[in-house]
Amino acid sequence: MVLDNVDLANVADVEGEVRLIAQELADRVAALVDRWKLRLEARFPETPGSPRNFVAAVRRLDGTPCVLKVSPHLEETRSEIAALAVWGGDGAARLLEAAPELGGILLERIEPGTMLARMPGLDDDDATRVTARSAPPALAFTRTRAGLITLESWCAAFDRNRQALTAGVPGFGGAVPAR
Repeated sequence: MVLDNVDLANVADVEGEVRLIAQELADRVAALVDRWKLRLEARFPETPGSPRNFVAAVRRLDGTPCVLKVSPHLEETRSEIAALAVWGGDGAARLLEAAPELGGILLERIEPGTMLARMPGLDDDDATRVTARSAPPALAFTRTRAGLITLESWCAAFDRNRQALTAGVPGFGGAVPAR
């Protein structure tokens, strides 16, 4: 197992729980690196939408570039695994391995291409059409699929976090509007 240049303790402090969370997450990362025979490269920066998650570039023994995500949010990870399995790599990164009991997923690593905002000749309508064509087909389903969080539940997170988001959270473009 190679943990060079990866700061496992760099996890958001949530009311003094940082050490416990960091150690538990570090143990899960180590277990998955060993189980899936991975070489850790660099950890990706934490985002406001994924607090306390460990997300890093990794490589399989054969050199295949992947992304390892380990989350303390086990129920959300189970739903994410279910969604990625439904999409099967169509419009989303392909799920390579999953360990829901550890909150771990291994994804194909997707390298960014050209940002829509930088494509010449595209207006907002054209950009919206391109985005809609690339969206996972599972988004078209209106019924609840087994194992997936409902859209209503997912959107309720914005209501639960409205105060923090309205106060200004780095990484968000602006305050969440009131209803």
